[in-house]
Amino acid sequence: MQANDETLTRVYNAAQLAVEFAGGMNRTAFMVDAKTHSAVLYQLLVLIRAAGLLEDEFRTEHPDFPWKAIDDLAAKGDDIELNDAWDILWSDIPRIVTAVESVIPQGGDS
Repeated sequence: MQANDETLTRVYNAAQLAVEFAGGMNRTAFMVDAKTHSAVLYQLLVLIRAAGLLEDEFRTEHPDFPWKAIDDLAAKGDDIELNDAWDILWSDIPRIVTAVESVIPQGGDS
């Protein structure tokens, strides 16, 4: 499970950074701030790639994990629209963070 712990830490850290980068902004401000939306999109890509490294056994052992949200995000790949990124930040990312915290109680603090 060590490899999965490290991968989950990467997922967690990317999710936390994406939210941190956009924190305090509204949708309009996010859309026009190229630096912020570039940073958020990068962290979403990091999250996608890290989640893709989780072993199939982990998926089987954790069926309540938000796999649909992760898979939907992965399906977008490098083509995440800004409106989608904003929605993902405030709907899917909190569920992913909570799920990681339930598996690794300290979240990304390993």
